[in-house]
Amino acid sequence: MKVFLIRHGESDWNEHRRVQGALDAPVLSRKGVKESERLKERMKSEKVDVVYSSPLRRSLQTAKIAFPRKKILVNKNLIERYYGKLEGKYWKDIERDHPAIFRAYYWERDLSGVKGEPLQRLQGRSVKAFNEIIRKHHGENIAVVCHGAVIKAIIAHLLGMPLNKMGVFNQGNCGITLLQHDERLKGFKVKCVNDTSHVRNMMGREFA
Repeated sequence: MKVFLIRHGESDWNEHRRVQGALDAPVLSRKGVKESERLKERMKSEKVDVVYSSPLRRSLQTAKIAFPRKKILVNKNLIERYYGKLEGKYWKDIERDHPAIFRAYYWERDLSGVKGEPLQRLQGRSVKAFNEIIRKHHGENIAVVCHGAVIKAIIAHLLGMPLNKMGVFNQGNCGITLLQHDERLKGFKVKCVNDTSHVRNMMGREFA
């Protein structure tokens, strides 16, 4: 049993380094569409039984391009982290006008100063979605197209690492994190994190 955790392709707001979070305004940029097409070619070599997506359009669009013959199932708890008052703003403006807030996020992923979603809540719902999907489709290979913070929260849970350190992982646009179930361990092994070999010469933005 394999689980492919996949971040969506580059959106228009990724391209311009604008905070998206839980907002559903952005769609994929032209580059993001091409990344999703590359992802489609990459995943042709894998047996995927089930595809899930975040309800946000940038994830749904990526999933539909990458898995055109699959029904896309939606789990609302796969939505990106809520960034509070930062949503809609440009990272360059946040760094310039609110350096303390920028540093708190950059180093500790702390959004308490802008009434963003707490890390514990993010991880709680992300892991809940992950466990629901695993229970429903145990033994099948699953692709989950969602968001960087959601993927990092799941990885942190599986590795037992502090949530405020989950920023040490990169999760690029259309990057694949592969989990494989080990029956002897009764759990998942993290086989690779952020495989972007299929889009390496056209890397997208890391920020939300």
